[in-house]
Amino acid sequence: MIKAIIFDIDDTLLIFSKYATKQVHLVAKKLNLKPVNEKEINKLWGTTLKNIITNIWGEKYIKEFKKEFIKIQKKSRFPPQPYSLSLIKELKKHYILGLVSSKSKAVLKLHIKSAGFNLKDFLFTNAAEDSKYNKPDPRVFSKPIILLKKKKISKKEILYMGDSIFDYISAKKAGFKFIAITTGYYTAKDF
Repeated sequence: MIKAIIFDIDDTLLIFSKYATKQVHLVAKKLNLKPVNEKEINKLWGTTLKNIITNIWGEKYIKEFKKEFIKIQKKSRFPPQPYSLSLIKELKKHYILGLVSSKSKAVLKLHIKSAGFNLKDFLFTNAAEDSKYNKPDPRVFSKPIILLKKKKISKKEILYMGDSIFDYISAKKAGFKFIAITTGYYTAKDF
């Protein structure tokens, strides 16, 4: 029986990559980096920005790229997925809810609040600074697992909802049940 649901944020609860991919292009252009096609960026959403930069342009651009991208992200607002506000409203009546993201805590809270979500609906928000691990490493869930264990919830009673293959891999390795949300880059066939 499921007792807790953990959500990925970008492209699961928020319409994200549609806008953020354009922002990546803007930063790359500003830094005079080679242009890349959208697919190359989109297949990496669900991992960290550091991973995206490293895989596309190389490690030497991480610091400067992240600085510029975060400036844009702090000014950005991403709309909720059409189903997500009503979904959270209904699920919070029956389950403990949480968020796990590779965003910084400040950006995570800004994006969630500006999309119309109430942070009080979530028992926890696990952001980039809350873990030294990132998806697809299942240890990204270490703190949420400890917190939920205190509530007498075991791993097999946790469901994770996400839009990327990286979400799926981390959830399965953590011992969670998983629901794929196909509003991001990956399709039902990919899952």
